[in-house]
Amino acid sequence: MRNLIAVVVLCAAVPAFAGTATFTDIQNPVVAGTPAILQLSVEASVLSNIDTIDLVMGWDLSNDLTFEYDPGFIAAMTTSITNPPAYDFWGEYANEVYVGGSQNGGIGSTSIVVGQITADTTGLAEGYYDITIDGDADLGLSVLGFEGSLDSVIGIGTVHVPEPTSFAALLGLGALAGLRRRRA
Repeated sequence: MRNLIAVVVLCAAVPAFAGTATFTDIQNPVVAGTPAILQLSVEASVLSNIDTIDLVMGWDLSNDLTFEYDPGFIAAMTTSITNPPAYDFWGEYANEVYVGGSQNGGIGSTSIVVGQITADTTGLAEGYYDITIDGDADLGLSVLGFEGSLDSVIGIGTVHVPEPTSFAALLGLGALAGLRRRRA
């Protein structure tokens, strides 16, 4: 019974932090060769506020990733900001982007839009390609923080490159829906 109690105490002492990274499609799906653009926002799950954000975004393709901060993020992170973003510094992925910032006293929220990530799709075949943020696998580099407490961040953004005929059909349906809306 003593061993069981020790295990329970050990498990209770390790909090299960997991902030969420959300990728929202701005320009996605895309035809191969057209840049896919996704908006990145983060939300803390257990913190009452955010004063630090550090994120590593990566994918295992040779195609480039670029990042542009949201103006609201730049305004919120008044103490420091990694600007420009750092590229390919960690070495876990074929391409990676490191972004971050801090604000003494917190931003007054548990969520914020960080910016836009653009993925080059030149030469990609039809398929789905993941952009990953994994604070559990990247040795704690991807975190949200408040007053020294950290919340690891996880999230996956998916770039969709449909076959050209499927993409043309999607565009045609969108145009048809737009015409119907105008006539109504």
